[in-house]
Amino acid sequence: MYVTNRLGTVMLLVGLLLLSATAASGEDCTYNPNLPNCRSSADQSQMFVGRWYGERVESGQVAGKQFNHRRWLSVCQSDGTGRSVQRAYLDSTLQGEVIMDYRWGVESGIYWEICQSRVQNGKVLSCVDRREYEVQSITTREFRYRSKKNGIDYSVVRVPEAFRLP
Repeated sequence: MYVTNRLGTVMLLVGLLLLSATAASGEDCTYNPNLPNCRSSADQSQMFVGRWYGERVESGQVAGKQFNHRRWLSVCQSDGTGRSVQRAYLDSTLQGEVIMDYRWGVESGIYWEICQSRVQNGKVLSCVDRREYEVQSITTREFRYRSKKNGIDYSVVRVPEAFRLP
């Protein structure tokens, strides 16, 4: 049974207006190269701007030291520059850190980074590589992507300015 009164009608209208305003602002816009639910390609590119944190269980070596998981914080600026701080751990012990400055962009569903400089454990290394990732999805909270080079899936979450790597 439905009960309608003036207050209920007003509340329903306010709710619909808020929902409409949120959709128009692109706040819940999901990345799509065909732009069905975003205002413009510039809006979509802006979705990548921000601070993104990720973790991944994987084994390897950094500077000759074994690790069994990685944590990283990537910061994409609106001017197309970015910085990624990646740390490798063996259990809870830090084994190494790589800081990479890069240029980034998005074209036809591909997020790319071109390395500008790389520092590993305080030592400057050369870099000229371009990394490409297929965008699986991006929202205001989460970015999922797959490496075109090795097919590995990644997922990162948006974090506030005050967030620091553990």
